[in-house]
Order: sequence, then structure tokens, then C-alpha cells
Amino acid sequence: MAGILSMQMAAISPAVPKVTANQLINPQSLSAIDVAAGSQLANTLHEVTEAYQGALIAQTTGVSSGNSNMPGSTYTSAHSKATPQVGTSVYKYFDKAGKSVPNFDPNGKAKFYPSQSSTTPYFTYP
Repeated sequence: MAGILSMQMAAISPAVPKVTANQLINPQSLSAIDVAAGSQLANTLHEVTEAYQGALIAQTTGVSSGNSNMPGSTYTSAHSKATPQVGTSVYKYFDKAGKSVPNFDPNGKAKFYPSQSSTTPYFTYP
């Protein structure tokens, strides 16, 4: 997907284990939400600090968290310790014919908007 950046941060200290935190972001999407919320880079900062908090947890526990949907994931803890996110994303779903539907239709599309009043999606899948 275009516009995805991979950020890596490594903690280097002889007293603690070295860990690497990875976080994928879409700068265009985060920027659209930031602008709609009247902020600048707040959501990118959230993603960076979320990865950092996850790395701190891994250093303390000695266990890598992995995917947020996996059992034993420390995502919720890292997420709550990160700087706050701003704004909201509004998800709208459409069937194959383009008709609005309440839930995601695998044959249709999902459009992500930076606010309830926005008419231009910042991301469409697929």
C-alpha cells in the first residue's frame, strides 16, 4: 500500500536487553484525521509512542508481544500508555452495487472518513 512507513526504534543500553519496536503507519491517513481534529502530527506521535511503550514492556517482561489480536498481546497496555490520539475515524460500508450497508461486505468497499461531516474519504478498501 502506498504511503506506508515502517518505523523502528531500538533501545541500546548495556543494563537492559536490546529490543526493536516496529510500527506501520499511513501518514496520509493520520494527517487527514489530524487536520479534521485541528491538530498536527498527534496521531503519528501516538503511533510512535505506542511502539516505544510496547518496547519498554518487552524489555521488562522479556517477551515480545506480537500481533494485537494474539493471546498475551500487550497492545492494550502499550496503547493506553502512549500519547493520546485525536479525532475519530468514521467507517462507511458499501455493497458491490455501491449501496450503503451497516457492516463490511467482502464484495463491496469500506471508506474511511476523518470526521462525521467529511464527504471525502482518506482511505478506501479495496
